[in-house]
Amino acid sequence: MCESQSKSLACGLKILPLLALAIPALCFANITVSPMKVMLNDQHAANLVISSKSETTQYIQGKITEVHHPGTPEENETPAPQGAQNSLVVSPLKFALPAGNNQPVRIIGLGDSNEEKIYRVHFQSMTPEEFKNTGSNKNITSDLSLIIVWGVVVMVPPAKQFAKLGWDASLQKITNTGNVHLLVNRIGLCTSDKPEAKCQWKVLRKNVYPGKPFSPELSLPASVSSESVRIDYFNDYTQKQEVENFPVR
Repeated sequence: MCESQSKSLACGLKILPLLALAIPALCFANITVSPMKVMLNDQHAANLVISSKSETTQYIQGKITEVHHPGTPEENETPAPQGAQNSLVVSPLKFALPAGNNQPVRIIGLGDSNEEKIYRVHFQSMTPEEFKNTGSNKNITSDLSLIIVWGVVVMVPPAKQFAKLGWDASLQKITNTGNVHLLVNRIGLCTSDKPEAKCQWKVLRKNVYPGKPFSPELSLPASVSSESVRIDYFNDYTQKQEVENFPVR
């Protein structure tokens, strides 16, 4: 279970450094969170479940952050206060979880945007003393020796979704001029744009986000045998696999 959860975050979004280091330890954590990636539905809502694997009560604190420049070296996160305009409401964000119990958590998006937004909702345990202090501003820690932090990726779709993948031949980059991310599974150099064409494939499994071009670092042959670039991608929102062909140069 822990292995599949880590893979679900690996396609284009950075995994929290703590989570990346803690993958073996996650299997022995006192709580589990499922799923680790959610998409808001037509009612602007999503659900997840936090389960206790402990013999004692766990005290859980959540924190919401917005992810900027996702899937790029400049990726970073800033706090997104609970209930702020065009942000999220997570209910409950702070709660006591009795031993062996499950706690449903509901995530609701506020407002509409013209482009997809990505958030993380981080959950970690806190001490009973901190839990009782309603004014506690305890930060999510990054110290592995103290606690494990679970970061759930939340995808918030725009009011009107538009998917558009492209290929910039001059820069040799995959482009996304739509307003939602697309998961590029692989890219190939093909003898033609026909379905039966022979292709040399490179597996990517990379989320390409709106306005964030990505270089697949293709080795273009000197010969003219490869006439088409074929991109095999998946749209999370429509749940459809798509294929597009573009001129190599």
